[in-house]
Amino acid sequence: NAIDYVVAERHFIKNTFKADHFAEPKIETQAAFDKLFGVAAVMGENGMPTKIDFAKQYVIAATEKESYIETQLVPTSLTKEGENVVLKYTIKRGAKTTAITKPLLMIVVDKSVTGKVIVEGSEVK
Repeated sequence: NAIDYVVAERHFIKNTFKADHFAEPKIETQAAFDKLFGVAAVMGENGMPTKIDFAKQYVIAATEKESYIETQLVPTSLTKEGENVVLKYTIKRGAKTTAITKPLLMIVVDKSVTGKVIVEGSEVK
């Protein structure tokens, strides 16, 4: 039941998004994507943001509360469970920082994968 996906890199949540979680984690259009996210290109070989072709793909996004603690969301599985597409991820917390950040996990999935998207995060102890 495992589903192939690509982790999208070099994107961030716009500071106009104030909620702790996405009400709808499945983003299917460029317009909806652009309302929520910006790109953060950097110099170097892997500095460009992951390309997303909304004609063939959609995005599943997960976030947690803003925090001064380094927080990383790491995908553990994407599976088809009945009519649902379930993304599971772990939440890894690190050191306290001086800047507040909003963690983001974004994956790109082929549009042939259909169903209600559910995201489940669990804390790493």
